[in-house]
This record gives sequence, structure tokens and C-alpha cells, in this order.
Amino acid sequence: MENDWEEIYATHANNMTAFAAGLVGADDAADLVADVFVKLLRTNPQIRSNMHGYLFRAVLNSARSTARSREARIRREQLTPSPRL
Repeated sequence: MENDWEEIYATHANNMTAFAAGLVGADDAADLVADVFVKLLRTNPQIRSNMHGYLFRAVLNSARSTARSREARIRREQLTPSPRL
């Protein structure tokens, strides 16, 4: 099973990283793709068709989740008063 994921990674990682770079920027793209594959290895979904679509949807969902988390953190930081020195 592990070899299957290695083959899938080898086949799709470069295109997924290029896609992710358009969503989150080149600096974060490789990390996002690696995170997606780690999640897939942990859950081991039974993908019966359209592996390409499944992987790219996972990247898109992860990018959206990351953006929401960043936006929430920024809002929290703006609402938190700075300590006086």
C-alpha cells in the first residue's frame, strides 16, 4: 500500500505543487502538498476513480482552510490590545 502512495506522489506532486503555488504562494506550496499527502496516508481513503481530481480538490480544500485560519488569527490579533511597555 505504501508503494502505491509513493507512486501517486511521484506522479502528481509537481502538478499539485504548481496548483498550490497559485493558491497560497510558492513559499508555502510544497508544505501544503506535503500536508495533504500526510493526511491521505493517515486516513488511507479508498479512491476508486479520478485520483487527479481527488488530489487537487484536497489541495484546494487545504488551501481554503489555511486561508480561513490565517484570517481568523489576523482578526484575533487586531482585537487583542497590545501590552504597554
